[in-house]
Amino acid sequence: MMKKTFMMQPRQTGKTTIAVYEFLKDPEHTLLVVPNQRMVDHIIHDILRGDGKYKWKTNIFSSFRFEQLPHIYSNTHRIILDEYMFFDNKELIYKQIQSLSNALDELLIFSTSNKQYKKTLYEFCKNAKYHDFSFNYLLPTASKYCFEEDFNELYYNFLTDPDTTVIDTILIHNQRRENESKSMLSRKEYELEVENIWLVDSSYPTLQSGWIEINLEI
Repeated sequence: MMKKTFMMQPRQTGKTTIAVYEFLKDPEHTLLVVPNQRMVDHIIHDILRGDGKYKWKTNIFSSFRFEQLPHIYSNTHRIILDEYMFFDNKELIYKQIQSLSNALDELLIFSTSNKQYKKTLYEFCKNAKYHDFSFNYLLPTASKYCFEEDFNELYYNFLTDPDTTVIDTILIHNQRRENESKSMLSRKEYELEVENIWLVDSSYPTLQSGWIEINLEI
């Protein structure tokens, strides 16, 4: 069974460096997936100092290349996703990795959240998946109470899988960034990017689906 760990951490706290460190533990059997090709080049040239000659560089690639190359999975035991919440194709990546779950030992995710989500919607998606309610079954009702985009983004997301361990306690504090950001960011941006507040409370009417009862936004 695939072990899933999601490290939700603030910006500029060494997430990519840690992801690369985890990758180097077994680069032959690990895939490191990042949001874009620019990030791939940064890891190979600046972090690994590979200058294009790094032996396992073909196991580091963008989310779009990952989506297009299904044949690379045959020798893979672990997948690491860096800044997963900023993937433009999160849903496709989610479905693709889920289809491989029986063949994989571990999925390790590092990311800052791309936005603040309503805690009630997060819990709704997590509970729905625990009870095996399908997205299509829930959508007609959920779309009346929340943005369909947010529901879609959280439902097809490892963040709301019941068997994912989410670690969002801040592990590394970047004091310099914390101080500088106070005058540069809005309060909401500061909460998300520095304080790691990615779930926010809300008071919404109750939505009931089967035996799942949750508060959702109108």
